[in-house]
Amino acid sequence: MANRTAEILASISAMRWGLTFGAALTAALACTSREYFVCSEDSECRGAAAAGQCQLSGACSFPDDECPSGQRYGGAGEPSLAGECVDPATSTSEGPEDSSTSGAAPSSTGDPTDPVPNTTGDACPTSWWDCAWAHRQRLALTTPIEGELTHVPVLVLLRAGRVNHQLMQADGEDVRFVSASGLVAPYEIERWDPAGVSSIWINVDALGGAADHLWLYYGNPVAENAEDPAGVWPEPFAAVWHMEDDPVDSTPHANDAVPSGTTTVVTAHISNGRDITSSSARLDVGAPPSLAELFAGGGTVSAWIRLRNWGSSGYGRIADKVGSNEGWRFNVANGGSLRFAIWLDPNTYQEWLTLPDTIERHRWIHVAVTHDALGAEPPQLFIDGVPSELDAPAIPPMVDAVPSDLDVPLALGNRVSNDRRFDGVLDEVRIERTTRSAEWIRVQYEAMNDALLGYGAIESWEAP
Repeated sequence: MANRTAEILASISAMRWGLTFGAALTAALACTSREYFVCSEDSECRGAAAAGQCQLSGACSFPDDECPSGQRYGGAGEPSLAGECVDPATSTSEGPEDSSTSGAAPSSTGDPTDPVPNTTGDACPTSWWDCAWAHRQRLALTTPIEGELTHVPVLVLLRAGRVNHQLMQADGEDVRFVSASGLVAPYEIERWDPAGVSSIWINVDALGGAADHLWLYYGNPVAENAEDPAGVWPEPFAAVWHMEDDPVDSTPHANDAVPSGTTTVVTAHISNGRDITSSSARLDVGAPPSLAELFAGGGTVSAWIRLRNWGSSGYGRIADKVGSNEGWRFNVANGGSLRFAIWLDPNTYQEWLTLPDTIERHRWIHVAVTHDALGAEPPQLFIDGVPSELDAPAIPPMVDAVPSDLDVPLALGNRVSNDRRFDGVLDEVRIERTTRSAEWIRVQYEAMNDALLGYGAIESWEAP
């Protein structure tokens, strides 16, 4: 029996790579004149979607949530078992993690970056987006999303043990992303680093509900770079600064920031960021029309921050667009509070703040504010993706318009008078002309904290 099994496995290993391991086993067994395959260990049971298990019966099984044991026999084993659910009493394991709670794509045993073998024949698999691309991986949501979010920016981090950079072009020209609905997602490479972590932003047409995954494709040696930052950050994004090297704006508005004073490019939460080093340091954006009256009808400002201290006079600015009696600011303050203030009319400067000690120093924190100055509700302030309780929240006065700040310049990391320096590092600063929901903010926090997606095993298809 051992020799016979070795002959079968040798026949399988000589066959072409691809998607369905069961088909490979069937073909190999036909060549050796045996009716069915007998396994002796789990490593002999691998499929395109998941690692299999060698059951006590000598047949391979694979994850299936419809079976009480969580396992179903494959098609290459004993005919009486093929396609049947594994009896929970005889299963060699407790079965797979419940996908209704994890949502993560299953991964293979052994090295997850090894391509999965396949012998499906000469035809391109119908489920494959484009067979000019040899490899793909399923990226699945790790937690459910309430409802469905549309046109969602998502951060994808590619690193050793998760993907195989050697199967991609040297500069990532062949990476593509395809949503659950089959649409190719625009993408932007913030950093390409085969020896470390490659950071890529994509915009997915829908996430949530049935749209619980997307696909990463690569392995096309003649594909050309198809980056489309403007497609990743369309309206309502008014400005997005990754701070990777230069503080350029990735949106079509091109609201690039200009460093003033001493700012330093340093390692940050996502690739690089900007350390506001000197007391007179800031990033000047100017006063473009695309940033005027941001909160008149709904706006959102967000950033990753890491503080050394509370900043000049204890009120370090994340972003400041305040004039004599118009505009707004977003800052941290002594005592560990996050603050937002806005001129609602020429005589009313309203401020809201979180409770003390909600902002910590010396760690990365995601902060955001959403507000519609023409509405009846106070702003929402978020810390690490969660709405924060306000300290004595005030109901804003009803206004029909807010004073125009069209001519007021925007500064990041300080205000233009250089007396409210942010003492720390800024990363991934965004300005949006819409009031984002709490679920949107949570998803963005998890995406940028590398907690939104599970990375499945590499699947491969090879043309004859």
